[in-house]
Amino acid sequence: MAPIVRSSRIAIAIGLLCLGAAGGVAAQGTRFFDKAAKGGMAEVQLSQVAQQKATRDDVKQFARRMVQDHAKANDELKSIAGAQNVTLPTTLERKHQQALQKLQGLTAGSAFDRQYVNQMVADHKETVALFKTEARSGKNPEAKAFAARQLPTLEEHLQMVQRMAKNGK
Repeated sequence: MAPIVRSSRIAIAIGLLCLGAAGGVAAQGTRFFDKAAKGGMAEVQLSQVAQQKATRDDVKQFARRMVQDHAKANDELKSIAGAQNVTLPTTLERKHQQALQKLQGLTAGSAFDRQYVNQMVADHKETVALFKTEARSGKNPEAKAFAARQLPTLEEHLQMVQRMAKNGK
């Protein structure tokens, strides 16, 4: 094989590898954006129901804070994703849709409060793990920075709701 042809093939192969790596970075960021958006939407919608039906004051205050904090984070995520031409989901995941329907079906009272708090504990454990992973090892710089900025608030939410779960039993 002639040296020029061989060099061209090597250059093409390197170029394709670079494009694949860039696509992998974009895809990884997109997966994080997708999961973060779905989780953020769920927190807002579940907490809106809790603002209406919760009977404990601490649960109502927590729900109000969830709506404020997660709506703000969702807006920031939309802005970041939009700048990268990433389309975010507009519907809840099946598990969150089921959780929402379950909460909507409960009457106000201690059973509602307990169900909402337990859901928030589970959701925040999952969300904190997702954001920690992205903040530490994400490949998309904007997603990584967003995760790092949001992580302290999410960890605070988890601590708050774990205390409420402990106090409510």
